Amino acid sequence: MENLHHSRAGGFSLMSKSRSLAGNLQDGLWFALCVLLALSMSPAYSAAPATAKPPAQPATAPAVPAAGSAAPATAQPSTPVSGAAATVQISAQGKKLLALIEPIQREIQGKFDDLNARIAAMEVDVKVTSLRDSISGLSDSMKDSFSGVDGKISELRDNLNKLGQDTRGNTKSIEELKAKLEETAIRVYEHLLKGMDRSAQIDKLTTRLDDLEAMLSSRRPPPKASSEPADESKEAKPKQTDDAKASGENKPEAEDSPKPASAAPVLRLPQQDFAPVGLLLATLLSYVAAVGFSLLESARLERWAVATAGLRNLLVCTVTFLAYFSVGYWVMYGEFAATATTAYQDNGWREMFPLFQVGLAMVMGIAVATVLSDRLSMGAYLYLAAILAFLVYPLFGHWAWASRGLVLGKGWLEALGFADFAGATVVHSVAAWFALAWVWRFPVTHEDDRAVDEKDGVSPAGNPVHASLAVFVLWLAWFGLVTGQQEDDTRQTVALIVNTSLAMAAAVLAAFIQELRSKRDDAGEGLSYRLAYGAVSGLVAVSAAANGITALEAVVIGLVAGLLQPLASKWLVNRVVKQDRQAADLIAALGFSGIWGSLCVGLLGTEGNFALPNVAQTGIQALGVVAAFAFSLASGLVAAYAWQWLSKPRQVKSEQPG
Repeated sequence: MENLHHSRAGGFSLMSKSRSLAGNLQDGLWFALCVLLALSMSPAYSAAPATAKPPAQPATAPAVPAAGSAAPATAQPSTPVSGAAATVQISAQGKKLLALIEPIQREIQGKFDDLNARIAAMEVDVKVTSLRDSISGLSDSMKDSFSGVDGKISELRDNLNKLGQDTRGNTKSIEELKAKLEETAIRVYEHLLKGMDRSAQIDKLTTRLDDLEAMLSSRRPPPKASSEPADESKEAKPKQTDDAKASGENKPEAEDSPKPASAAPVLRLPQQDFAPVGLLLATLLSYVAAVGFSLLESARLERWAVATAGLRNLLVCTVTFLAYFSVGYWVMYGEFAATATTAYQDNGWREMFPLFQVGLAMVMGIAVATVLSDRLSMGAYLYLAAILAFLVYPLFGHWAWASRGLVLGKGWLEALGFADFAGATVVHSVAAWFALAWVWRFPVTHEDDRAVDEKDGVSPAGNPVHASLAVFVLWLAWFGLVTGQQEDDTRQTVALIVNTSLAMAAAVLAAFIQELRSKRDDAGEGLSYRLAYGAVSGLVAVSAAANGITALEAVVIGLVAGLLQPLASKWLVNRVVKQDRQAADLIAALGFSGIWGSLCVGLLGTEGNFALPNVAQTGIQALGVVAAFAFSLASGLVAAYAWQWLSKPRQVKSEQPG
């Protein structure tokens, strides 16, 4: 900056000196012109005036010329010049002088203009140079300043990004916590209302018991023959107790009249008091489903394999019970089953709820074992039971049923609006697709084709009576699987049983009609098995929407399921599980019928008989069906490959040992 200051000062001094020199030169030129004009007009250049006298002549006599010479010429006096001639002469000389001066003046003026232009250019150069130096210095200083500012800005930007991420994360956590708190508050409020209702009902029951006790205490023994009738009629009237008088109840005279000794008092308990008993019966019936599936499997096995299948099913149920009760219930509902069965201490439906869920897990385990009948080792079946009870059923059940507990909120499928009342998708379809992965991974082989009927997959040594017994047992067990989902509201018990029975009966009838149209020759043993699987398809299909349909809609659901099951089984046999008709029949009854039943929640679950379907709900149901298929099939494949890595399973050949 100091050098810049000196250069600028030197430039300005040079320009000032140039300006002064040019000014002095211009002044000198004008001064020279003025001098020349003054000289041209001075008297030395002009003639003598007219009044001037001529010089005096000398007094000598004139000389006499010599003889023979010419006479000398006489001197002529000079003629004086007039003033006008002098003026003309001066004017001519001035013009000559001006003519000489004008080129010089123009040359001097040109040089002066050139000098001024150079001076102006020098000024501009000096100013540009000084401005450039100033700008470069300012740019350097600004660069230095902004380099530090850029670092601070980048640091500030990083801090703001981190703060924004933390804020968004905190906001999301707060929203989730708020939603959970709202759901918990709603549930607590509902339980408080239920508790208040129960308290009011208990008060009413207490009042009735007090009245009954007063009536019994005031009742006299039978009158004797000698007693007077008038006194008997007066003394037979019961007296009101002090509590009844204090309560202000005005009872009609008919109630105060004596009743016969044989008439027993009728007590009407509140409806909620039957909920624990109803759930207990439903739980016991759900355990019976394992017997039904075992009979259904044994109907198509050879006699030597029935005992092994029974032992295997018993162990599968045992492992499923222990695994789900210890860990699976916690994964599904956020609390341990052992804690839930003892936390409330009122012997209500809430204590029975974990045991009922164990029954559903056992149904899933025994269904998968039935599909994979007689193709794996005992260790593989126990491994499957543990995987299903620990992870598969609890995880998908958490997505669809988590709000049925008291700890967790809704799962993502339930939050979207997915509905599955009794497990058409959550239990049966998931079991079918999980088993399908294992059937595809470990296909069954038959060395002796004569041992198995290729049309029905039925062993000649099978027992069709077991198939019919299995239908009756599963029919009874399904009453428990459906009615147990009511929790503490038992008002729909009869409607649920009716809808379940109608759907099952319609499915069996549809399967029978389809068999008649097919004109098969084997109307004996094979027909029993096909009707049994048709019954299972109707029971599975009605499970999803049993609480929201009418009786006619239940019949339609059963008819479609009964027609869909053989078509789906035939497609599976031809495309997926070749040479394994038993697995194809049960996968079709559980999986495809579960899909149809879940879609019926949106198609037929609207209010009224065959009202317009709920398109949005149907789309949500379809999403749940796809999620169940993808999750259970992927879980089955992962479990199959893991078991293959752990231990190579054996492939049992369907032939009787020699």
